[in-house]
Amino acid sequence: MDYLTAKQTVESRPTTKTMYVTATSLRVRQADSTSSAILGTLKLTDRVAVVSISNGWAKIDFNGKVAYVSATYLTNEEPKKTNNDPMIGTNTFVIKSGDTFAKISKKVGMSVTQIIELNPGVEPTKLKIGQTIKIPSTTEATAKQLISVEWTLKEPFAL
Repeated sequence: MDYLTAKQTVESRPTTKTMYVTATSLRVRQADSTSSAILGTLKLTDRVAVVSISNGWAKIDFNGKVAYVSATYLTNEEPKKTNNDPMIGTNTFVIKSGDTFAKISKKVGMSVTQIIELNPGVEPTKLKIGQTIKIPSTTEATAKQLISVEWTLKEPFAL
């Protein structure tokens, strides 16, 4: 009757949910505070494996160390993929009636800051119909980056 009293060991792995970085540059910090030391950065569209959340901060394993990022800059939505050659760093976009850098950034899934950086001679408030601007293309290396994240929840969330 040992099987009735023997302790069974069950290895449990946390369930994760893949999320994506929405900021051009997301600071990875030593503690869950904006005044904490910066350990590194994550880039736009980096994939993050989410385990739990607490007070707006995601606790992560960053290069083998416990670290934190703001959960505000993570999303469930996978970045839009383009059919562009990943070897080419930029593509072009033709301005249409009503376009602004903000509207274009939403269409292509990139930040306004990235578009401005690629178009230093373009005045964002003086766009003209038919004008061509550069927009960033996504790369396979960026999309494949995966970082493990651990959150602490007060209530369960559905994956």
